Amino acid sequence: MIKIKNPVISNCQTCKKEISHFPYEIRKFCSHNCQRKPLKRITLICKNCNNKFQCYPYEHAKQFCGIKCRGEAFSPTEIQRIKARETIIKWNKDNPTDPAKARAWALARDPNTRVRGDKHHFWKGGYKIDGCGYKRILISPKKYKPEHRIIMEKHLGRELNKEEHVHHINHDRLDNRIENLHLFKNAREHALHHWASGKKHK
Repeated sequence: MIKIKNPVISNCQTCKKEISHFPYEIRKFCSHNCQRKPLKRITLICKNCNNKFQCYPYEHAKQFCGIKCRGEAFSPTEIQRIKARETIIKWNKDNPTDPAKARAWALARDPNTRVRGDKHHFWKGGYKIDGCGYKRILISPKKYKPEHRIIMEKHLGRELNKEEHVHHINHDRLDNRIENLHLFKNAREHALHHWASGKKHK
């Protein structure tokens, strides 16, 4: 607490409690609750449940009595979703030559009509090139696996261990032909091979 030198003592206009403050301060109330009590509340009607609720005059723009009613009013109902799907189908019939715009239009208006995977208009084949230059294949939603490990697993008929490393013979990380792949038991053997051949291992 800050000690006030030569404090000024005044009374709260609501609860008549003594307040000590600096001389340059004008204090009429001891707290926010006492400041709000003299204000006359106004009555409004909720747009969702049609019940009456009271609020302060500066809150005259309120439309709902609480968070629950506000969420129910703005959340899409089943009827609205059906109407959205019907308008999307109609839009596709009127514009059959531009399906990409139709999907983007549907995505912006109804999140339940989102198109994922190979049906999406931004589908790039289900693969990506990572920061190390290896090609990764999409095996499940948001999960990628290196293509050279997938090819080696198919060739051997089993899953590879975490310790096993697949080496590219011609050092081209995008050339994933089985003839260009060699399996090492662990990272140490892989690093020794690079050291013996004079190639830096990354």
